[in-house]
Amino acid sequence: MNPPFDQYSNGACQLLFAAERLFGQHGVEGVTIRELLKAAGQANKSAVHHYFGSKEGLLEAARDMRVPQLEKARTLWIERLPQPGPDQVAAYLAALFMPVLEILDDRELQSFSQFNLRLLHADGSDQSIMRLAAASPMTQRIVAGLHACSPDRTEAQFKARLRLAVGVLLGGVAEWQRLSESTDGAPYPSEAVFWTDMLVAVAGVLSAPAAREALDITANLQRPKLQRKPPAKTARRKPTPPL
Repeated sequence: MNPPFDQYSNGACQLLFAAERLFGQHGVEGVTIRELLKAAGQANKSAVHHYFGSKEGLLEAARDMRVPQLEKARTLWIERLPQPGPDQVAAYLAALFMPVLEILDDRELQSFSQFNLRLLHADGSDQSIMRLAAASPMTQRIVAGLHACSPDRTEAQFKARLRLAVGVLLGGVAEWQRLSESTDGAPYPSEAVFWTDMLVAVAGVLSAPAAREALDITANLQRPKLQRKPPAKTARRKPTPPL
């Protein structure tokens, strides 16, 4: 686990914030070191290597930088949690996600949610919420409580649903922003009611019984196979006749 951002120098902090924002907007592969340096106001071309060793090191540090702050906030929520049970899923989800809303301002929240959605859905990534849970005691306790609320889930089924649940909550940040800026009339009287609705909806994702067999409407599902194009033939160059 890397240190929190308040233990870095100002130059390193600016790189962390730039990485969180740009990686969230464009993906890790879609951002160059030069773009990171420019966004962070860094004139030193070796700043990423100096502070973090590599672009990958910067990614890991950006992933970890808010964990201590969130862990502290989640400790207060854990103290109020009831015993795990089928009716307590929303309470445990609130302990997982509400601290994010409490400690981050609107700009930080947008950057954090986009960045973590990218990590959550990155193919082959080990940077997701499941890795963070393993490294964060308070988060680990909440995740264990969520699993205990639905004991009929296998470990793999629970992780799949938890990833879906976390993805919906992170996506809710952009949805609330869209709703709050809409001129069509607000469907929710307040932000608190919106997030209550999201927690209740996502709790349904985690608490709905596990499917044991396919429904009639999905039993005959056949996905199209990926059609691989043959490699393009390279035209042979005619030899240049001798002069």
